[in-house]
Amino acid sequence: MAVRVLVVDDSVFRNRISQILRQDRRIQIVGTAKNGREAIEQAVQLNPDVVTMDVEMPVLNGIEAVKGIMKDAPCQILMLSSLTRRSARVTLERWMPVLPITWKKTPNSGLRKKATFLLR
Repeated sequence: MAVRVLVVDDSVFRNRISQILRQDRRIQIVGTAKNGREAIEQAVQLNPDVVTMDVEMPVLNGIEAVKGIMKDAPCQILMLSSLTRRSARVTLERWMPVLPITWKKTPNSGLRKKATFLLR
């Protein structure tokens, strides 16, 4: 059975993530969303196993969207961001007390390998 994935990003990166994930037969892209509000709606409707979530988005940011998804349609969430390390650290320190975050160190060799590593 394939892992059902919802891809959430407000940029063309959303298409690239989907393209990379579609190369793995164990993954099924069940939907995409371009902001946090759409992400919550899609998660409730589609019931994905995993959501890839951008942090900075219009309408509703990724952190707020994660809170909504965990309340209405809990699932595994993989946060993706183009933030610098410093900005990412500040963002995570702010939200760690609020969200059930688990850290997983992944190989630093590209999105495809990281996604595959997380699915093992």
